[in-house]
Amino acid sequence: ISAQYVATLLSRPLAGRTADVVGAKRTTSCGLLVCGASGVGFTLAVGLPASPSTSLGILMVTRLLLGFGESWVATGATVWGIGRAGEAYTTQAISWAGIASYGALAVGAPLGIWLENSFGVASIGIVSVLAALFGFCFAMTIGAIAVQSGEEVPFSRVLKAVFPYGLSL
Repeated sequence: ISAQYVATLLSRPLAGRTADVVGAKRTTSCGLLVCGASGVGFTLAVGLPASPSTSLGILMVTRLLLGFGESWVATGATVWGIGRAGEAYTTQAISWAGIASYGALAVGAPLGIWLENSFGVASIGIVSVLAALFGFCFAMTIGAIAVQSGEEVPFSRVLKAVFPYGLSL
């Protein structure tokens, strides 16, 4: 399970640079497709009659993909929200992104248990793919924001600035 969060943390700098270079909508959309690919891999790993070590290896790759995709979705969507709402609403855009993220976690755990109990563990992967595709299709209906040029700030400097606040949380 931790592999996802390690991948999320390690891919955040790349997600930020990507949103800065190619745009927030494109970053978010690509992240959603990677999350969908993770669901496909999860479904395959569960359905393979192969050895447990093979399934575990595939599951590890899917968790890494999910972490990478989540990083791109979260970063891109937050930047996109700020760009669409306006700089004056930055805190609200970030707050809503957090609410959506933690709301999804709160709903996802019991939903996953219900899916597994009702339809088998592979259904979790299928629903993950469908959710990612729905998000991707919905994102395509929303206008992009202009890519803003600005000073590139090293990730280490950003981490140093937010670390005390993150640690307190």
